[in-house]
Amino acid sequence: MTPFFSPSPIAHPAIPIDIAGANTGLAHLASEVCDGVHAHPLRSARSLREVLRPHIAAGAAAAGREPSACVSTGSALVMTSHDTKVLRFHTNLSCCAGMPCWGALGEELSRVAAQQRWAEMSSLVDDTMGTTCVVEADPADLPTALCERYEGLLDRGALDMPFIPGERDAFWRHLTTARNGK
Repeated sequence: MTPFFSPSPIAHPAIPIDIAGANTGLAHLASEVCDGVHAHPLRSARSLREVLRPHIAAGAAAAGREPSACVSTGSALVMTSHDTKVLRFHTNLSCCAGMPCWGALGEELSRVAAQQRWAEMSSLVDDTMGTTCVVEADPADLPTALCERYEGLLDRGALDMPFIPGERDAFWRHLTTARNGK
């Protein structure tokens, strides 16, 4: 191989390997052989507690590892205003919900998505999915609401909302400093 394609050793060769864990088999596999698992954004706190975490523990045990060796990460769907709520319901919820834990609804959303009938999807999503999977709070209360929902269930989290430098700087500063106690 030419030198161009043969990189020299890097300073940090232990690059973490994570996989997405939308089902129990992937969560089990991730905790056996990976450094982390990324939970699907529409996993409820109950699903994280009763399904994902036990499969992480089981996979780690099967491999002789501690469950903490597999970092769990999730994206939190958040709403901080009514306008955001409408937008989230019509986009993220309907498009992400086609997964087995939502039963018949997930199957129907998957079928409609496969047929690319996007406009139809949002009419299939109801308030139950929203209150189960979306953290809704005033911006000032969002850090507390996120902790209440995910503490002990996820090791790391991300918000499913855009960060645009220079926009909402006070919101982002509050969100990060409130959690870190600064």
